[in-house]
Amino acid sequence: MSCIDQAEAFLEQARELADIAGYGSEVSFRAADVYALPADLKGRFDIVMTTIGVLGWMPDLDGFFAAVSDLIVPGGHWVMEETHPIVFMYEPDDKGGPSRLVHSYFHAEPFEETTGLDYFGYEKYASSPHYSFTHTVSEVVNAALKAGLELRHMHEVGHDISNFCADLETLEARPPLGLYTLWRKP
Repeated sequence: MSCIDQAEAFLEQARELADIAGYGSEVSFRAADVYALPADLKGRFDIVMTTIGVLGWMPDLDGFFAAVSDLIVPGGHWVMEETHPIVFMYEPDDKGGPSRLVHSYFHAEPFEETTGLDYFGYEKYASSPHYSFTHTVSEVVNAALKAGLELRHMHEVGHDISNFCADLETLEARPPLGLYTLWRKP
């Protein structure tokens, strides 16, 4: 099993978690830019999995999907768990009130952010400026199809999977909050 991330700090946390789970010796960890993956990783994996928040860091969706496709052996699969793009239409209320609808679903400019969110303690903290990107469901699906992947399953959920605007989960007319897809490389 291999774990790839651009950030060494996240890889160190992953090493710690693998050790705690008793799998530290069974997992390799590599720092790499997803748009320039080492050649020895290409075509090596039966299953690739990405989890919440990956797409939001990808300015070049076509390049990202092509890179993921390159990792997968023919007949292999990609499991993607992601925050639903509709969630990024909302902004949380800084005073603890309800999240509010602010942005267009088709918002194309990057968001500049100067705060981070601790996914375990759910606390915000100051950070250096960083940028996130929104992608519509059709942009996601089309990028995967362009990369030669086949959609095998897609599931939208109404429960919170990211803790971003988590209060939306309690709305009677709640939007989709999570998106799960299964892709196959022919």
